[in-house]
Amino acid sequence: MGATRQRTPVSLTMDLKEYLEFQNREIERHKWIESEKAGRDLGLDAAIDWILKYADAFSDEYICQGDCRNEKQC
Repeated sequence: MGATRQRTPVSLTMDLKEYLEFQNREIERHKWIESEKAGRDLGLDAAIDWILKYADAFSDEYICQGDCRNEKQC
């Protein structure tokens, strides 16, 4: 059987500042899209919506891409 890859915290596998900046851009994009749909600024409500709906998947994908870049297997 193949070895299972142990996941490490984002701060250990890649630049935390880069991760947070990218995450913030995604949250701002979501806020803009949802506010446009609603016809008003949803602000913090849209940010919380993004966190509840997408934060886990975003982190998983970002970590996966970071692992791939570090190991040069992609």
